[in-house]
Amino acid sequence: MIHASPPASRFRTLLATVVVSLLVGGASVVTAMPALADEPVGGPAVTVTEVPAGGGTVTVTGSGFAVPAPGIYLSLGPVGLAGFYAGSASLIGETAVIVPAADGTFSQTMTVPASQDGGYAFYTSRAHGAGLSDPSMNTATTVTFAAAPDPEPTDEPTAEPTAEPTAEPTAAPAPVPTVSVTKSTGLNAAGETITVTGAGFVPSAPATDGTRPPLQGAFAGTYVAFGKFADVWQPSVEADGAARATDAANTKWAVPAESMTLPGMAGRSIELKADGSFAITMTVKKGFDKEPATGNYGIYTYSGGGAKYAGFETMTPIAFAAPAPVPTVSVTKSTGLNAAGETITVTGAGFVPSAPATDGTRPPLQGAFAGTYVAFGKFADVWQPSVEADGAARATDAANTKWAVPAESMTLPGMAGRSIELKADGSFAITMTVKKGFDKEPATGNYGIYTYSGGGAKYAGFETMTPIAFAAPAPVPTVSVTKSTGLNAAGETITVTGAGFVPSAPATDGTRPPLQGAFAGTYVAFGKFADVWQPSVEADGAARATDAANTKWAVPAESMTLPGMAGRSIELKADGSFAITMTVKKGFDKEPATGNYGIYTYSGGGAKYAGFETMTPIAFAASDPNPPVAETGSLNWGVSKSFRDYVTGPIAHGRIVVSGSATAVNGSFSFAQSGGTFDPSTGTGAALYSGTMRFIGHDGALDLSFANPMIRFDSATKATLIVFINGVSVEYATIDLTPKSQVLRAAATATTNVFRLENAKVVLTAAGSAAMDGFYPAGTVLDSMDLTVGAPSVKPDPTPKPDPTPKPDPMPVPPTTPTTGNGGNQPQLQSGSLTWGVSSAFRNYITGTIAHGSISVSGGATSGDEAYRFGQSGGSYNAAAQTGEGNYAGAVRFTGHGGVLDLTFANPTVRIDSPAAATLVVSVNGSRTDLGRVDIAGNGALRDGAFTVTDAAVTVTAAGATAFNGFYSAGAALSPLSFTIGANGAAPAGSTGTVSTASFVGPKPAVEQPAVSAAAGCTVSAATLDWGFKEGFRSYLTSAIANGDWELGAGTTYANGAFSWTGGTGTYDAQAETGLVSFVGDIRFTGHEGILDTKIANPRIEFVDAATAYLVFDVTGNTQMGEAVNAADVRFVQLDLAAAPPMIADGAGTESTQTVTLTAVPTTLTDAGVAAFGTYPAGEEFDPVSATFELDSACAQALAVPTSDMQVEAKAGTTAVDPASSTSPMSWILWAVIGVLLAVVLVLLVLLRRRAVASRAVASN
Repeated sequence: MIHASPPASRFRTLLATVVVSLLVGGASVVTAMPALADEPVGGPAVTVTEVPAGGGTVTVTGSGFAVPAPGIYLSLGPVGLAGFYAGSASLIGETAVIVPAADGTFSQTMTVPASQDGGYAFYTSRAHGAGLSDPSMNTATTVTFAAAPDPEPTDEPTAEPTAEPTAEPTAAPAPVPTVSVTKSTGLNAAGETITVTGAGFVPSAPATDGTRPPLQGAFAGTYVAFGKFADVWQPSVEADGAARATDAANTKWAVPAESMTLPGMAGRSIELKADGSFAITMTVKKGFDKEPATGNYGIYTYSGGGAKYAGFETMTPIAFAAPAPVPTVSVTKSTGLNAAGETITVTGAGFVPSAPATDGTRPPLQGAFAGTYVAFGKFADVWQPSVEADGAARATDAANTKWAVPAESMTLPGMAGRSIELKADGSFAITMTVKKGFDKEPATGNYGIYTYSGGGAKYAGFETMTPIAFAAPAPVPTVSVTKSTGLNAAGETITVTGAGFVPSAPATDGTRPPLQGAFAGTYVAFGKFADVWQPSVEADGAARATDAANTKWAVPAESMTLPGMAGRSIELKADGSFAITMTVKKGFDKEPATGNYGIYTYSGGGAKYAGFETMTPIAFAASDPNPPVAETGSLNWGVSKSFRDYVTGPIAHGRIVVSGSATAVNGSFSFAQSGGTFDPSTGTGAALYSGTMRFIGHDGALDLSFANPMIRFDSATKATLIVFINGVSVEYATIDLTPKSQVLRAAATATTNVFRLENAKVVLTAAGSAAMDGFYPAGTVLDSMDLTVGAPSVKPDPTPKPDPTPKPDPMPVPPTTPTTGNGGNQPQLQSGSLTWGVSSAFRNYITGTIAHGSISVSGGATSGDEAYRFGQSGGSYNAAAQTGEGNYAGAVRFTGHGGVLDLTFANPTVRIDSPAAATLVVSVNGSRTDLGRVDIAGNGALRDGAFTVTDAAVTVTAAGATAFNGFYSAGAALSPLSFTIGANGAAPAGSTGTVSTASFVGPKPAVEQPAVSAAAGCTVSAATLDWGFKEGFRSYLTSAIANGDWELGAGTTYANGAFSWTGGTGTYDAQAETGLVSFVGDIRFTGHEGILDTKIANPRIEFVDAATAYLVFDVTGNTQMGEAVNAADVRFVQLDLAAAPPMIADGAGTESTQTVTLTAVPTTLTDAGVAAFGTYPAGEEFDPVSATFELDSACAQALAVPTSDMQVEAKAGTTAVDPASSTSPMSWILWAVIGVLLAVVLVLLVLLRRRAVASRAVASN
């Protein structure tokens, strides 16, 4: 029995219900507001759809997130956290990494568990630690849960007795509810938006009244839902609620506007207008949350609030399009591929999203469609990620592996260069060059083009394998010649052709530059070889005597442009064929007495592949007792009359000297032919001439030698003049052959074609202009040339090299009895000597596999125990003043790179500057140079008048760095030095002549010289550097997100938020504000379970100008995106010196040094830093830099350049003098123009600089 409550009790019950409802509704309103403390006005905003009552998926949308990089983090946590990073330990579930759209918006599906005490909120912040220093993207948004539905009533309410109504006028019938959708068939199963409209949903009380709050007893409207319902689903027939499977994200309650404000209705209701109509937009898709296996897709309506009115029960069926196509892959060619490499095109179709299976599980596409990898490789039989096959089963060729993703994903961090476009229809296309023997190819497996889901997804539908097969092995190499017997011993031209010389990696790959690790082709040589000559059986190089003029290196066309390949290489075509014309003869240069004449081939670049080793024998005819006499060749040229006049005129006060096979006649220079041939049928060939002309002026500052010119006939109309200028080969000028060239037959008895050219136009090239230091611009017309290409009449002269034993500089004549400063008679002095090894690294470089050089001593010097010894030739030591000077005689010469490197250190002097320091002065290629600083503090010993220092430390000076051509930077340590200043005497016993040399098999590839790395300026000492990298990154790295740390290498320390380095060295020019200060040490950053592993090493401060400097590092390891990096000399951050300029002041307690100080200089990440490190965009602020270093204050003083008149001399055949060693052979031009003003200008600059420095120091204080 149901008891009715008294009226007062009923009122109190109703009042309590209203109060509770208001309190619950009020709480919902309050907690639905985002945390105002984290959300700036006008900044980012986040909204979250209502969470189903028992938990489920929601859609999180954002706006105002203008963050192109590094994106934002989005994660769920309890309400009340201090922020994403501060509360990272309490975050729940997955963390999404989101890159907002260009308009700052995003939409992300997330999962929320069932409600808990205190509630949940979504938190955002800038990703990868950026939010630690920049909170502008921080938000906190509380989620709301849908009200739990009341259980369906089990008992029908007792029917109230109704009285028979009195007769009323008949009303018009109520409209029949109807529903329509904008599209109902062919819908995209992955999701498509439709609009649903309804009409006729008007009240029909009491059938349409709700039976439970909040609309109990009132018109309860209708539910509008997309779902997959059972055949019988209607509440009016008491169908179970399980028959109505709705998509929570697309279910709304249509009620009158006044009911939408009731507690619990916010976010879940839409307006049902008074005329019974409504409209709603839905995105419907297959596979919604908790979708049943069976049922009928449709848009359903039925009474809300527990009502069971059959009139509102409608079903509008919808149908999705057929399933996405099955992914397929095709290739343009799949069989008979060239094992050495062949290009194919790979196309794919049907690779469309199938969320969530195709969504990535890791950045940068975590939670988004991650496309597919497309790779050529050699995989195991079971390789698919979907069956958890190990990654080792998928051996891919890194050069032919790409990530196919939608166009918008190609711009994400880390995707550049590794991604291709996957179009919206699921198609892609890529060109690959596939070959056997790719890097890290396994011994077993199946070649094929493979696809599989990217970004960590494991979707079986994307896993395809398209097999490919390579052709049979390459053919056996063969060689043929147009004539092989009865050849003219004086010289006959033959054509040599080869076939089948195709790559067989790695056996045919070079083992040394310039083709180390790449296909190195084959040498093709005419020669006289021993019976056993093959490199593959380790035959000595002496067994292969080749004719240098008829030895070429056959390599692919793309390798012919590498350094050192010009003039020595011919093309080896892709099919393994080559062709070359040779003029072979008996008696070639350095021909051995015994051996076998033939055309030989063998692998280039140090490879030892037996397959390329062939020998095609050739035989010469018997010698003619009366051989024809061919006309000899010559070259006549005056370079430039204006240049000759300048050298011998009143400015340079110089002379011109000819030597070797050159002569001087009437202002022109004549060179005799020493080799070469010319083919009149093609107009090509080369002619070599012998001799040297040397231009000397400006008291030796100008010293320019033109030696052994060569004419290379490039075509019938053009030739190139190549000259050795100071020992370096230069393509100096072009020669016009068109107006006066002619080919004449020599005397009837001769067999050599003679080419004559008269008054040919000669035009300076850019390289020629540079060799003359810009004295003439490129395009200048020089003196015309006459030449004859005929028979050689002289042997080639050696290319001039600096004098290996330069004469010692004039020294003061030592006293008959050396003194020590005390004036007393001294015992017989010990003989003086100097012992020094220069540098073990430099010695090893010279005689190693790169320079392939040698070391020799001369002029009285000896060698032993890896050091060079020099006897004293003069000097003395003053014991009272603790100063002095020791002069020593002899030379050590370092040569390498086929003569390109030629460095002679002669007649060293040790100048004692103080009790603690000395200077090592050496004649470097004839020029006296302060080569090194010698630390003698506490080292010297005085015994019987002789001063001895043992194993003193030597460091390179700035001038020494220049002399070493940058092989060593200023401040670098050299070998220790021992010396005695005593009586003159010979060097200690040891080896003489060539004391070290390199062995080499086969032709020597050209190797570039070490690059110059040090700047000019004053020597830097006691340098320090303090830099915190980036505070936000350090905090992020050690947070619970990255779970990382850093490791410090030797030379690096950390304290108080800064990494520090000390003991830096280098150079700095305080006037130009340029320089380079280098430190030793490294920092290794690790995190994300090893994905991030980046090392920055060996910091350098590179001063560019008054406003700009860079912090330079070597960067290796893996970036935060897992990409490998190995980059040297990276300008990592830029220093804004304009904002915080260097301050210069006298050193503490002394006037002999100046201290340069950098304080909190702002820094920003460079493009190069982004490429090497990632994580942040270019221009991102990093921590400021502070540094100090000391300079020798005397360094800034101007150095006067003495000049004197020189006897002008223009005489043929005189002996060559010591060559100048300036790295710029024409630097005398500048002196000639401004020499008179230089001293005055420098004095003014010093005075102005000191005044500026003083002003800056005052401002600093």
